[in-house]
Amino acid sequence: MELVAPLSGLIIYLSNYSQGWLNAKPFQVGDQVWAGAAVAEIPDLNTLEMEGKIEEIDRGRITLGDEARVRIDSLPELALSAKLSTFSPLTEQTFEWPPVSSFRGFAHIEKPDPRLRPGMNGSMDIVIKKIPDAVSVPAKALFTRNGKPVVFVGGAGGYHPVEVQILARNPDEIAIKGVNPGTMVALTDPEKKERAQ
Repeated sequence: MELVAPLSGLIIYLSNYSQGWLNAKPFQVGDQVWAGAAVAEIPDLNTLEMEGKIEEIDRGRITLGDEARVRIDSLPELALSAKLSTFSPLTEQTFEWPPVSSFRGFAHIEKPDPRLRPGMNGSMDIVIKKIPDAVSVPAKALFTRNGKPVVFVGGAGGYHPVEVQILARNPDEIAIKGVNPGTMVALTDPEKKERAQ
């Protein structure tokens, strides 16, 4: 038997569960199918969405329609614009340890790149607030001295602490005020290293 699709595009073979959930593999030539079985899909690549986890602490700060930036692991040079289209009304618990409850969010990619394929891994940042001309540093570069945030700035005589003001943060980056753009900062505490020696 031959099945003919009503449209052209990228075909994705679905999993064949006839041998059980643990032995499921995509359908291939020679497999037996049953009445009503879904064998394959041809997705519309212009309607791709990014699915991600939204932490409980961040849920109250976002709304539908917020701007998002999508990055794909296998295409690191690519940054895609997206809009938050929907999120789950209830939290979902993961199977990680310790267990974490988070909301599931979906962002519609506005202009999908032709290299994108369903199932690719990536990350999504939801833009809550824009800070023009902000200087951002990796989260690992921020330390505390006398209860105040500092970064260690590189110079001719080594690294020295500079007090900064935190403007915004996410798990990966921190927007700060108090150092110039392009300044080299340390990702580890140089003073701790000196004390250890």
